[in-house]
Amino acid sequence: MNAADLALAPAVAYWKARALHAERIAYLDEMTGLRNRRGMYAEAQHGNYLYVTVVDADGLKRVNDEQGHAAGDAMLKELAGELTRAADAHGAVVNLLDQKLW
Repeated sequence: MNAADLALAPAVAYWKARALHAERIAYLDEMTGLRNRRGMYAEAQHGNYLYVTVVDADGLKRVNDEQGHAAGDAMLKELAGELTRAADAHGAVVNLLDQKLW
């Protein structure tokens, strides 16, 4: 590497990290890490089966009201983790809502 390459290395690393982050948030819900609508379409395009179920996070409003949104977010992250572990290698858990999960 020459001096010019070394001088540009931090900028290149920064923009590569930004590109990876942009790609990640294009397909995943930022808070829970679950696939979003685009992520679901990508799964389908790879020939994976899609199974649909609806989950109601019972008590979420009460948790948000009484303990704050940080506690509600923690509840959703825990639920997302449990659903992901249950799906394991058999499928992907997807958040189809355009806004906040459930």
